Amino acid sequence: MDPTYLNAKKPVDDQSLNTRVWNALIHALGSKPSPRVIDIGAGGGAALHRGLEWGLWGGNAGILPEHYLCIDTDSDCEGDLAAAARRLRRKTGSPTEVVIADAADLPEAKADLLIAHAVMDLFSPPDGARLISRHLVPGGIAYTPITYAMPTLWYPTPPELAALDAEVSAAYDASMHRDGHTGQAAALLAHWPRLGLQCLSAGSSDWVILPGEHPRFLQCLLKFTAASVHLEGIERWLEMRRAQLNQGALGLIAHNLDILWRKTP
Repeated sequence: MDPTYLNAKKPVDDQSLNTRVWNALIHALGSKPSPRVIDIGAGGGAALHRGLEWGLWGGNAGILPEHYLCIDTDSDCEGDLAAAARRLRRKTGSPTEVVIADAADLPEAKADLLIAHAVMDLFSPPDGARLISRHLVPGGIAYTPITYAMPTLWYPTPPELAALDAEVSAAYDASMHRDGHTGQAAALLAHWPRLGLQCLSAGSSDWVILPGEHPRFLQCLLKFTAASVHLEGIERWLEMRRAQLNQGALGLIAHNLDILWRKTP
């Protein structure tokens, strides 16, 4: 994943993450004060940095990873991940490891905590459950925040383009399915409890971006939309949205869920 996008995305996620689910994570780890951690789709290390900055690792919760494994398939992320790993070692003394590979191809991690930030909507529900179960010990915890739940809505929309905007939004979500992004949050909540994963907590983590906020992030999302949606009128739509972005007048709402799971013994 493009590091520019990941760096622009972190502050958006920081303001969006559900604090109730985060607190449930801390509570769930209370019985595992030295967890073995695997961070799948770790990107630039945002989840690792956040754990330090929000006091999960080495804070008042008194939790220190026994070992922290960062995994991502993109070698472009390796430098940022290595820097994040060094920060965790420096702050907590916890051993860390960075692996550029597909988590599905690696040996079982036997982790107490698996973090999959904005990742599980990339898998079908059965494939995602198998991946998590494979790397977690019985009773282990999986934290899957920023799991896309549809839809993505851009605003404001002039009345004369309302019909086109609705078509673009529908086409964008349809493209997620064509690309294999079939594990949206609602599907996970419906299917994973039957696949050996118990939901401990869930809550909304919507991206709500007001006009003038996070322009680099919105620019990246517009690029994704342009690449994903092949629809008559899309160029007109993009021209309007890019003009709004340049004027500081473009906003966005995208529905996500944070979910905390326990692997059943």
